[in-house]
Amino acid sequence: MLLLLRCFKWIYRFVTKIFAATMFVNKQKGAFFAFSFLTVCLLLFALNKFVPLRVSLKNSGYFTVWTEYNPHPPYSQEWYDEKCFGGARQNDIENIGKSLKIWSLSKNEHCQSIYAKFCDIFKIEYRHGQLRLPKEFVGKVVDWFGGDKNAESLVKDQTVIHISNVYIHQQTIVTPLRAKRPIRKAAQDPLEYVMSMAETTKKACDFCNFRKSSAEDIFGRLESEHAFTASNTFKMDKWHGLIVPKIHNFVNLTKDIFIDLMQLAKRWIETVHDLDAEAIFPILGWDNTEHAGASQFHPHIHAFMDSSHYYEIMENHRWGAQRYSNDHDQSNYFTDMTLIHYALGLAVSYGNATAIIELTERGDCEFVIMSPDANDDLYTLFFFAIRTIMDDLKIFSYSMVTVLPIMGDDKQPGNMPACIRVTTRGEVNNIYTDISGFDLFLTHNTVRDPYLLIDKLRKTIKAYDEELL
Repeated sequence: MLLLLRCFKWIYRFVTKIFAATMFVNKQKGAFFAFSFLTVCLLLFALNKFVPLRVSLKNSGYFTVWTEYNPHPPYSQEWYDEKCFGGARQNDIENIGKSLKIWSLSKNEHCQSIYAKFCDIFKIEYRHGQLRLPKEFVGKVVDWFGGDKNAESLVKDQTVIHISNVYIHQQTIVTPLRAKRPIRKAAQDPLEYVMSMAETTKKACDFCNFRKSSAEDIFGRLESEHAFTASNTFKMDKWHGLIVPKIHNFVNLTKDIFIDLMQLAKRWIETVHDLDAEAIFPILGWDNTEHAGASQFHPHIHAFMDSSHYYEIMENHRWGAQRYSNDHDQSNYFTDMTLIHYALGLAVSYGNATAIIELTERGDCEFVIMSPDANDDLYTLFFFAIRTIMDDLKIFSYSMVTVLPIMGDDKQPGNMPACIRVTTRGEVNNIYTDISGFDLFLTHNTVRDPYLLIDKLRKTIKAYDEELL
């Protein structure tokens, strides 16, 4: 289309210059303007005739066919630690600058290649902020730090890290000291609150009586051993269903129940696509507990099928991935993101799926889990992330979004991998919200170290694997 526009532009300039010269000689300026207007009209007619101005996102021609997402790095974590960082990689986000400096000096060709891609995607800035403390205020600050005598010096000279992803236009500000802010804690233990809510909400729960108290899709209700589907009574799109486990209390989610739940979600997607061939963009969303935005305590996953694109934020990732592919000889953005985070020690693989803690995470504890397609390895790693959040972090309020590859041909332009993003949403029974105006309109800041989070996930995987032995 751009080439066609340029051709029209050249033709227009050529014709108007020749005619302008002729009209100037004959001093017929009125005819010149009339001819120019007529030429513009003819060009616009031709453009509208041969290049439709209204083009859907899925067929815009902007997207190309990407190489398939590969979740498997070519070398082991130990190899990257030794070859790229000389065994001196720092396992904390505050010292990522030191790790990057070591990485930049690596002589290994593969390490150099990944580092160059890191520099193309991410921009990292260290910024220092200083302040003064009145003597009367020092004691309170020390108390906030649990009596740490170094509190005063830590607060007076602070370092914050700004990390930006230039392709998806996403930024995170790393501010570990903000974890010390005086935030009111909930009076009741979060797990006790959850168990109490499970008991008090069960009797009147619509999903526990789903056959009589929930709507069905027009094709009926799908059901498996541990889950069922429903149609959302208050729709957000043409196809808006619910995938619901039969258990009322999400704390009791087991690996088998979870995989069955996700497999049913895939069945719902396939059923919708069979009925509506234009519904090709699968999207899942889950807010767990009212604190995260859910209308009911009983866990339920929202399922959507769009005909033109993924929804806003994930579609923005897709467009960013295409820009990256254009700039890097058709490289797969998601494969290279996995490689970068694996080299940095911020990724863990499980079968044909990989979880990363993205440098520009949108939540304090966000896992990004990817696989070439929807499969049990993906679901299992997702389950491990959920159990890490609940069992280790003791957080029971979380949100998830999932996009699956475009339905139909595997070689669809701009085809996303199966991608799950799940993040914590704060204490389930705390009035304090985890989302501020900064998050909504500016940028996100995180207080948790991603290295601690990926280490907790590794321990969860190891514990479950040991149970099977």
